[in-house]
Amino acid sequence: MVGIVGLINGHPVASDIAMGLRRLGSGKGGAGLALNGDVLHLHNFMGTAEALPVTVAEASPPEHAGIGQAFWAAHGAAERVDACPLAFRGVAVVHAGRIENCHALRMALAAARSPLLPPTDRDVVPHMIADAIDTGMDPLEALESVC
Repeated sequence: MVGIVGLINGHPVASDIAMGLRRLGSGKGGAGLALNGDVLHLHNFMGTAEALPVTVAEASPPEHAGIGQAFWAAHGAAERVDACPLAFRGVAVVHAGRIENCHALRMALAAARSPLLPPTDRDVVPHMIADAIDTGMDPLEALESVC
């Protein structure tokens, strides 16, 4: 099971996102938060969602926009690489599921620029969005074109 919470607010959102994930009852494997301010802050944690509010309060900057995900390890032990959000060049993405055409997307990314390939199937998404933004698209246009 996966829980996803995103907020834009007039006050710091990290603790609110963590509390939302906790209330969803998600996350026996780990969780992650991306908080957007002047720079993108990415925090990935291993463990249960119940521990998130304490951990987030200690580690997070006072940003007013963010997204988080708590997850269960579907197969085998949970690993930090499984924790979302995933980020690349200031673009953070939460994704639950599998990207079936990942191999073709990874090859297209490698052909378009340096062969630095994303390590997981989901990592192709922030890479592709960042590349679309680099062409002059605004973030919403970039997301729509990648989808």
